[in-house]
Amino acid sequence: MNNFFNSAVRKICMFTLLLCQTGYSQWEAGAGYSVKNQYPFRGFSFFVEPRLPFQGADFGINLRAALEYYSDQEKYISDERISYAETHNTVIDINVLINFFLRNIQPFLGLGVGIGNYYIEKFESLNNNVSSTDIKCLKFLTRLSAGLKLTFFQVLRPFIQLNLMQYWGSLEAVQFNRQISSTQVGGIFGLSFNF
Repeated sequence: MNNFFNSAVRKICMFTLLLCQTGYSQWEAGAGYSVKNQYPFRGFSFFVEPRLPFQGADFGINLRAALEYYSDQEKYISDERISYAETHNTVIDINVLINFFLRNIQPFLGLGVGIGNYYIEKFESLNNNVSSTDIKCLKFLTRLSAGLKLTFFQVLRPFIQLNLMQYWGSLEAVQFNRQISSTQVGGIFGLSFNF
C-alpha cells in the first residue's frame, strides 16, 4: 500500500512539473468546438502554429495554419415532396497572429487568407422517385480574429477566439431553403498544447 501511495505521489508531481515547466515551446497545436452565425452552425477546429523568431518581451508574431469543419443535415416536407440535404463547410486558412504576453493571459489578434468550401448533397423524393444533386462552391476568404489564451500552465492552454470571415463572392449556389451570407461571424472554444 505504501508503494502505491509513493508511486501515485511521484506521478502527480511529474505531471504537475510537466504542466508548469517554464521552457520555451517551439510549436503549438490546438483543437476546439466552433460555432458561427451562418449555416451549418456547429463544427470543429484544428490549428498548428510554429513559433517564429520575432518574439519580444511583450509581444510576438506567429503564423497559424487552421482547419475548420462544419456539418449539418436538414429535412423538409411539403405536400408529397420530401427534401433532405447534408451540408459540409470546410475552411482552410493561414493567419498572421500578434500575441501580447501578459501575466496569466495572452490576448491575440490575427489576419488571414484562405479557402472555404461548401458541399451539399441534396436528395428529393416525389411519388417514390428519388433524385440527388451535388452542389459544390469553392471561394477565397479573409479572416479577422481576436482571442484570449489562459496561460496558467505552460503546456495546456484553454482559449477562446472570435472570427469575422468574409467570403469573396456570393454563396447563392449553396443556399437550400435558407439564406447564407458571405460575411460570417463565429467563435472557437478550445484547448491548445505547446511542445
